Formats: sequence, structure tokens, C-alpha cells
Amino acid sequence: MKKIFVRPKASSDLDEQALFIAQDNQQAAYQLYEACEHTLNKLAKMPQMGQKYQTNKKQLGGIRFFPISGFEKHLIFYIYQKDRIDVIRILYSSRDINKIL
Repeated sequence: MKKIFVRPKASSDLDEQALFIAQDNQQAAYQLYEACEHTLNKLAKMPQMGQKYQTNKKQLGGIRFFPISGFEKHLIFYIYQKDRIDVIRILYSSRDINKIL
């Protein structure tokens, strides 16, 4: 199993999404955190589960994404390396992802 490194921006992304959800449903916001942790653990075991992110930006080569279990519109963007998963962003799918990345 690979180690998981969540970059500060990805952590902030998750917090922002949970705060937005909590405005209507605080329990669902807690469930988002739990689902994200569960999904990251799955990715640590099988990092190639995620799809390759298709872009023309060369600096984004190697980035993959995978939906958070139970919150499929919330996507984890990551790069997997020999010894770890580097989570770079956690974004809601309806945002302009190419522009954000």
C-alpha cells in the first residue's frame, strides 16, 4: 500500500466543499470526509484505478482522477509515484477543472 500525501490546496478544497454541504446537511458533510478517507485508502491499494486526466497542458501529464465513493461529483486529482499518492486537488466536477488545474 502506498503512502498518501494530501497537498494543502487539496485539503482546503475538501474543507470548502464540506462547509458548503454543511449549510444544508451537517451529517452529509461529515460523510464526505469519511468517504474521501475511504476512497484514498482504496487508491493507496490500487492507484491505477483512476482515469488519466486528458489535457493539452504538458505540466499536468500523469495526473489521474477518481470520484469520492458516494459523492461521485467530487473528484480526487492525484499523481501516483513509486512510494506514494500525491493528492493535488479535490474538486467538484461541474467546476472548470482545466482552468483550475
